[in-house]
Amino acid sequence: MPYHSLIPSSKNIGWTLTWYRDTNSGDLGFTIYGENHSELYKRNVSHASEGDNGIISVSSEIKKIKFNGGSDGFHGHFEVRDPNGHLRLLECTGCESSSTSLLLGSFYIDSDLSSPATQPDTAYCRDDCIFELTELIITTTTTTR
Repeated sequence: MPYHSLIPSSKNIGWTLTWYRDTNSGDLGFTIYGENHSELYKRNVSHASEGDNGIISVSSEIKKIKFNGGSDGFHGHFEVRDPNGHLRLLECTGCESSSTSLLLGSFYIDSDLSSPATQPDTAYCRDDCIFELTELIITTTTTTR
């Protein structure tokens, strides 16, 4: 059975989803899936407010994340990292055409999208949408003199 934890550790032995509320408290739920659509973690739709955040570690590769919202719009920031600490990109299917990005990062979800799309580099979602893992990996390199 896969493990999951909301407690950050100094040694990452799995994949992580890190999230926090950004500019707007609201309704947020999501399910993390691995290989063959196996459910790795689920957060039921509930109100996420200032100070709500999480680091969720799972033992398997994160293949996709399905987000669900409600009538109270939520804006937050999300990132997925592999066991080596590399930022992994997930691309949205089902996001609104008004989105200024389709990559998981800055994210707004609302059932009626009553607020106009004004945030830069933000994926906008009505009701629910899915982000799927791409083959791209972001690595950071440091140069020394």
